[in-house]
Amino acid sequence: MNSVEKRAILGVGGIFALRMIGLFMIVPVFSVYGDNYAHATPFLIGLAVGIYGLGQAIFQIPMSLAADKFPRKPIIFLGLILFAVGGMIAANATDIYEVIIGRALAGSGAVSAVLMALLADVTREEMRTKAMATMGLTIATSIMLAFAFGPLLVGSLGISGLFWLTSGFAILAMLLLVVVPTPMRVLKHNLDNKTIGQQLATVLKIGDLNRLHIGIFALHLTMTAIFVILPHQLSDVLGLSVRQQGMVYLPLLFIGFASRYRLLSSLKRNAKCVRCFWVRLH
Repeated sequence: MNSVEKRAILGVGGIFALRMIGLFMIVPVFSVYGDNYAHATPFLIGLAVGIYGLGQAIFQIPMSLAADKFPRKPIIFLGLILFAVGGMIAANATDIYEVIIGRALAGSGAVSAVLMALLADVTREEMRTKAMATMGLTIATSIMLAFAFGPLLVGSLGISGLFWLTSGFAILAMLLLVVVPTPMRVLKHNLDNKTIGQQLATVLKIGDLNRLHIGIFALHLTMTAIFVILPHQLSDVLGLSVRQQGMVYLPLLFIGFASRYRLLSSLKRNAKCVRCFWVRLH
């Protein structure tokens, strides 16, 4: 990799890491501390946790379309501002509805796809797979750290402090955006001469993508539901404090990460064996 590609991976990876750590520090602790907000109910606490993902799902396509028509870095900057402001609103919240508004606003800064597109713009085709793999590793590592540090920090900072930390990470991510090289590209003002509705209709007809959408939705729904219920169970049944729960999540995440890596390696070896058998057969 050349120096431009290394700068791009460092900058984009840092932005991803800061966003993911800020986001996932909240997830394993909010169901316990959410009871302290006025008007809180189990449903509204779950909504406050999950509405971030809903905002991401709704605004990912508009943000990506805007990034195809305008320079990508200002769109990313706008998304990070929304993420930071949403965190500030949640940090100052006194009732659960204000938290929901803050989380929804933070989720509307859906720039993950734009970040990946920016990385693709500044990396050569032969280096792109390595760059994307590095992003995947960065995201996985960030989530593991967040699940460990969230429960450890909430005791001293409180849930409001974690939201302030999230906003601080977003501001640091804005500064990191300066490190990322600005690509030279031709802006597309009319993609394939199709309207947005026509493009969306074409995508929705792709069966493999729809199965992927359903699978990802089910995954996030399950994870959100688990972390609305699990922290209370660990506290009530096992007597673990929120701080101690972080020490439960971290080794489990490491085991899951190692198992996933081993499974993917096994699938890769099996795929090679199948290809070799097919070649010999023919």
